This record gives sequence, structure tokens and C-alpha cells, in this order.
Amino acid sequence: MSKTPSAFIVQLERRINVSNEIIAGLRGSPFTWGGGETSSKQRILKELGVTLVTKTRVRKLGYELNPRVKPVGSVYFRSPISNYADVYVLECQCWRARQAESEPVK
Repeated sequence: MSKTPSAFIVQLERRINVSNEIIAGLRGSPFTWGGGETSSKQRILKELGVTLVTKTRVRKLGYELNPRVKPVGSVYFRSPISNYADVYVLECQCWRARQAESEPVK
């Protein structure tokens, strides 16, 4: 299905706006997203290949935060915490954690 030029422009502008918020956060001006905002913007970020993660999620995924990084923003999570949490960009603010030497390599 083809979109009208104006609908396509709106879609591109949303992607640009979300990208600009991430860029600003990486440059030291963090954003804050409420609950409804978060879910719609997360869909756009997925399309762009950007993954926002909390410190807890970083560890669960087997990554570590790069030293001295600051959160790009604060995002409201409904359940289970129903609170704001700092988020980081997995693709550039984290690295894969090394396995402990005592653990066998798979």
C-alpha cells in the first residue's frame, strides 16, 4: 500500500525527532519519556536498530557499561517497577562482558 507524501513526511519526521533525542542524550542532554511516549518511540528505535537498556538489562544481556558513560535519558516503565529508570544505548555505550576464567567457554 502506498502512502501519501504528507503521511510519509510525518513518518520520517518522527524518526528524525526520536533520532535527535538519542543524539542529544549521547551528547550530554538526556531526555525524559513518559509511559505512552516510551512505547511509541521504542517501536521507532527498533526500526532504526537502536536498543535502549537499563543497567539491570545490560547485566542480564551479558554486557557491561563503558566507563564514564552517562544515561542518554530516563524512561518510565509501567510494570513491574512503575517508575523512571535511566537508559543507555546498547550499541555504543556497552560492551560484551568477559566470561570468568573459571567458566568453560561454550
